Formats: sequence, C-alpha cells, structure tokens
Amino acid sequence: MKVLKYIITMTFASMICLASVSAIENEVASVGGVKYTTIQEAIDNANGQTVTILSDTTESVVIATGKNITLDLNGKTVTNVAGKHTVINHGNLTVKGDGTLDNVSHQKAALVNEEGGVANLISGTYTRSQEAGKNPTTPNGNSYYTIENFGTMVIGDSVKVYNNGHYSSMIHNGYYNGATQNPSKLYTPTLTINGGVFDGGINTVKNDDDGILKITGGSFTNTTQAAVLNWNKTTITGGEFTSDVDTVLNGKMSNTGRNAGELIITGGTFNAGSGQIIATMSGSEDLTAADVVVSGGTFNKEVNATYINFSEDEKEIVTNEDGTISIQYKKADYSKINELITKYNQMDKNKYTNESIQNVENAINKVDYNKTILQQNEVDEWASDIEKALNALVIKVENPNTSDMNIFAILSCLIVSGLVTVVAGKKLLTH
Repeated sequence: MKVLKYIITMTFASMICLASVSAIENEVASVGGVKYTTIQEAIDNANGQTVTILSDTTESVVIATGKNITLDLNGKTVTNVAGKHTVINHGNLTVKGDGTLDNVSHQKAALVNEEGGVANLISGTYTRSQEAGKNPTTPNGNSYYTIENFGTMVIGDSVKVYNNGHYSSMIHNGYYNGATQNPSKLYTPTLTINGGVFDGGINTVKNDDDGILKITGGSFTNTTQAAVLNWNKTTITGGEFTSDVDTVLNGKMSNTGRNAGELIITGGTFNAGSGQIIATMSGSEDLTAADVVVSGGTFNKEVNATYINFSEDEKEIVTNEDGTISIQYKKADYSKINELITKYNQMDKNKYTNESIQNVENAINKVDYNKTILQQNEVDEWASDIEKALNALVIKVENPNTSDMNIFAILSCLIVSGLVTVVAGKKLLTH
C-alpha cells in the first residue's frame, strides 16, 4: 500500500512538473516582466509598453487602433499563421531588435501598416522566406510584397528587408488601385527610408497610387527590373541604388489624379546595368522636364539631359576618376587662404616667437579643403583666423648676448669696482 501511494505521489508530481515545463516553454512574449503564451495576448495587455518576444513562434498578430506598442524582436523569428499577414498595424508601432518577421503564405506580407497606422522600424529583418515568384509574369503559387504601407512609415538604418522573388515588388507604398481602395483620397500613404539594406523583388521599392516616398539613405539592390519604381511622388536625397537593368523607373498617368510621376533626385549613387539610370515605365505617358528633376547625385551612366536642372552658379558636372559622373556643388573659394599660406611660407619664421608661430600653424591646420560653396562662410572664417594670427606675430626680443652688450657689462663692473671714474663733461680717467 505504501508503495502504491509512493507511485501515485511521484506520478502526480511528475505531471505537475511537466505541466510547469510546458507552460514555461509556451511563454513566447513578455510585458514588464509578465509573460504570455501568445504575442497577441501580450499586445492586448500592453499600451505604451514594450512587448518582448521570448522564443521563435508561429503567430499572426494585429495592433488595434489606439494602441501604442514597441515590439522587441529580441533575436527571435515570428512566422505567420498560414494564409495571414504576420503583423498588421492599425495603431502606433515601433519595431526594434535583431530578430525576424517572416511570411510564408501567398499574397501575404510580413508587415502591413494600415490606413491611419504609424510604424517606426528601427531595426529587424523582414522577409518572405518561401517567396517563389519566378519571373515578372509567374507568381509560382507564392508571391507578395514583404512590407506594405498604407499609413505613415519610417524605416531606419538598422533595418534589412529581403524578397528573393521576381514577380512582386518587395516594399509597396500606396495603392495598387487607388480609385477603388482610396476613392475619396482620404489617405496619403507616406514612406520615409533613412537607411537600411533592401534587396530583391521585381522592384525593390514601389511607390504606387497616392503614395509619397522619401529616401535619404540605404542600400537598394535589384536584379529583375528596378531599384525604385515611382508612380506618384518620390524624392531621393541619398542612398545607393544598384540594378541589373534600370535603376529608377518612373510612370505618369495624369488622367487618374493619383499617378503624378513626380521624381526629384538631389543626391545618391545610381548604378544601372543593361538599362538606364532613369527609364519610363511601360504604360506611362511621356515624361518631361517638369516631371523629373535631377540636381545632384553620382551616376555610372549619363542621365537624360532633359531631366538635369541645377543652378550653374552653385553646381557643376564632373567626371570622377572611376568614370562615374557627379552633379555636385562647386568647391568653396580657398584663394584667400592660399594667398595667406603662401605669404606665411615666404616669411623668415626665426624672427618670431615660437608661440605666435604656433598660433599661425594652428589656424592653418583647421582648414578643410573639402567644403563646398554652401560652406563658404566657414572657409572665410578660417581665412580670417589665419590673417589675424599673421598680424599678431611677435618679433623676438634681440638677444642681449652681443659684443656691444658685453662691453657695457664690463664697463659696468669696472665702475662698480672703482677702477673707472666717470666725470661729467670730461674724458674718462684711469688710475
């Protein structure tokens, strides 16, 4: 009987332990130290707090309107439930951490930021690991955007986005059909990319109906069609764009009122393969100088001269040593500085005190010869500092150890010792 009781007790204890272990293993997210068995439960119990992912998991979640959530991927991978987007945001979402949001289903994204949603992607990897898009006409049963934005989204320089397919664009900003999806134009999908790594898709970034796209930095690589496809309004001030075909495709359909085809490029590095730096998208109206304005950047091929527009008083086109072409601000005027340095180099520096010479050297060493016309004020200040230091040079006091001074010193000693008498108005007499 005692043995039976012992067996029953041990069995019950084992069941409790197994249940406890199972519960621990199923804890996939936490908020403020409280752990939850689903990410959605953690999100539902948080507002203005950080939801930290604790383990790799398969789940699809929704951030509701009014929610303010920071999602810390914490090095883990979140994969969608079959047939669903991985994360849908209607609220205010910040994503950080080195983990991954993945989607493996046809026509579903790793992240969708809905109308009214605000998404700030600080870091993380976003991908469609089972993307199967074979070519521009064959989705091959599993293809879609990796990220889709209908709200306001900002992407930071620690973000990585991938899509190894060739059918869908990788990042989609705006509406595929604005007339039906945004008929009253109540929403303006806005995407700002400040940095990061972006690789893949038929187009790496597509700015569609009603969309506004701003790119200030990042690395964009495409092997199928274009690094950037713009149908509405895009501004590029920085970043590196490389494509095996065209670097940027631009399209315009003025009759829709949603496809302005406005493209402004003021900076960035653009490398086109077999195509052009800027090409016209099929189905577009002819583009004009009013549609595309290029006033800066570095290009591995010539840009259509129609699009180049800048002030020749400020900028110039230069050919770099590697054969690329740059539209850049003219260098600042250093002529005053060079004149002063020449004057200084011709001086006999031994005539002046070490301290005052060092002041001139310090002023000269501040000069940076990489400034453009936009920084002319800085260059002028450096010139002024050098000139002031030159004008303040101090001549060394003559060394008293000269022959005349030696004679004076000897006479002084003789006078003091009484060997020489000085009589006013008379010659010196010796005794």
